[in-house]
Formats: sequence, C-alpha cells, structure tokens
Amino acid sequence: MHSTNPYFMQQEFKYVDISFLKNMTSNDPLIMSEIIQLFKMEVPKYMNDIYLHLNNKNWGELSAAAHKAKSSFALMGINESVSDLKDLEIKSKTQIDTDTFSSIVQNIERVYHEAMKELDTLI
Repeated sequence: MHSTNPYFMQQEFKYVDISFLKNMTSNDPLIMSEIIQLFKMEVPKYMNDIYLHLNNKNWGELSAAAHKAKSSFALMGINESVSDLKDLEIKSKTQIDTDTFSSIVQNIERVYHEAMKELDTLI
C-alpha cells in the first residue's frame, strides 16, 4: 500500500497551486519541503532587489529582477504574482506606465505574504 504525506494531499489554496511542484518532485514531501524552504530564503532577496531598483528608478535592473523572481513564483504556482512580475518586467524594460510600478510591486509583496501563510501549512 502506498502511503502519502497528508500535508501534501490536494489542498485548495487561494494563492498557491502546488500541482506543478508536486508533479516535478513526484509528490515527494521531503523534496517539496526543501524547495519551499529555498523559496522562502530566495524571495526576500528578490523583493529587496525589486524595491531597490524601483526606488532608484533603475528600470533596466528592475526588469531583470522581476524576470529573475518570476520563475520562483511560477514554481510555487503563485500565478497572480507571476502575472504581475511579467507585467512589471515588460513595462520596466520599455518604461511604460512607470507610475503603476509601485502598486504592482506592493501587490506582489501582499500576495507573497499570503502565499507564504499557505506554504507554511505544508512544511
């Protein structure tokens, strides 16, 4: 009989979709926990970079930082942030709607904190 870790059973979350992570790790709870821990360590650095470049109006660097962060959010299935990061990446690269960048970044930060609450229930 195959046993499954109950923490990684299909759970419905508002911000996180771990189906990709589960598929990528063959639903191995240990590997999933390690990847979630890495995410928890990496994202604050990404957010610091994003805020730094936003505050300095360094649009090229902001675009690169958004691009870098996007894959980590995608891995956790935080699709709202992936969409915002994609938007921020493109807009900052082309310097379109720079007045919206702050609210986009604030939403990424808000969703990140909500997603972390959900991820914390898994590890």
